[in-house]
Amino acid sequence: MIAVRGCRSFALATLIAMLLRPVHSRLGAVVSNMMVTKLDTSNIDSYMKRNPKVIVDFFDDPEQQAELSQALTAVREYGSQIAFAKVDAIAHPELASRFVPNGRFPQLVWFHHGEPTSYHRRLRQAQHIASFAIALDREPLMTVASTDDVPFNPAVYAQMPKNSPMFKILEVVALKHMDTVAFAHKEGPGQNVSWLFNDEAVDTYTGEPTVEGVEHWVTERLTISEDSPDDNFAMDDNEVHMVVGKTFEDMVLKNNKDVFMMVYAPWVGYSRKLFPIWKAFAREVADVEHLMVAKMDGDRNRSPLLTVDAFPSLLYFKAGNSTPSVFHGNRTVQELVKFANEHGSHPLAPASLNLMQKGFKLQRSRRGDL
Repeated sequence: MIAVRGCRSFALATLIAMLLRPVHSRLGAVVSNMMVTKLDTSNIDSYMKRNPKVIVDFFDDPEQQAELSQALTAVREYGSQIAFAKVDAIAHPELASRFVPNGRFPQLVWFHHGEPTSYHRRLRQAQHIASFAIALDREPLMTVASTDDVPFNPAVYAQMPKNSPMFKILEVVALKHMDTVAFAHKEGPGQNVSWLFNDEAVDTYTGEPTVEGVEHWVTERLTISEDSPDDNFAMDDNEVHMVVGKTFEDMVLKNNKDVFMMVYAPWVGYSRKLFPIWKAFAREVADVEHLMVAKMDGDRNRSPLLTVDAFPSLLYFKAGNSTPSVFHGNRTVQELVKFANEHGSHPLAPASLNLMQKGFKLQRSRRGDL
């Protein structure tokens, strides 16, 4: 998360930001509604219409419910009017599948004007939830007089007229990174967009004035990565492609093949236990032309384009789709093959099938096309 300059604690940054609000605003908020609302199919639509900003906790285990009441108290004291609600995913599976399509619970979802956003987090503790909420409950671009007035680190600092096309582009990009990087604007002539880190401008945007260009620049600055292999599509000795932070977008999201990727941490026992199974799976589907099997060390590589909340995570990216299907089944080669069959662009013909079986399947497929 973004932090106050020179400090790692985002809670301090949010406190500073909220203390700048008028005192009467904060006092009025304290006496407002302090209830966490239980949502179901009968009340969710009307609730969203009444509350423009909502954080909803979707949970499938009562013992894993987030500390919403404590977080609500904290954000009210800061002056935020964000509404807090929760949904029992077991009792209301239709809502769970509608708003948490990856099926991973518990999960917090940020709603804006009744629509779910890309902000999904698995936070449980009140302090972290309050920081997350207040990070999102602010203007995408703050107005400042100079770089000295930017309290966050890192930050994008822009000097330009507010009515310029580039300002609107920055607003769009800022809305995608509310809890990772702050955007600050100074009214003035010209057009300059800089990346601030530890009080210094360390980079300047020189690309085209487009959402795609600025978004790519911000993504690169937020990416943590090991050195990439000389050959970006290099494999280890078991047919598994190695992905790092700075190659994730090209190798996974822009690949014309499906990508089944394991995101792991070498220090997690479950990751180490999965390694031989993942290698065996890669060998099993080695001759499947439309599928690439990959792995990435999620401890040393991170991308704002990828959200991983547990190690290991097995993510299936169908070609052309940036939202993965998340594998939750038994971690066996057979189950992985079944999952790839169900979620892939084409059916598999695993390596364990002999040539006669593969030929028979191919003939049947061709006859079906005719």
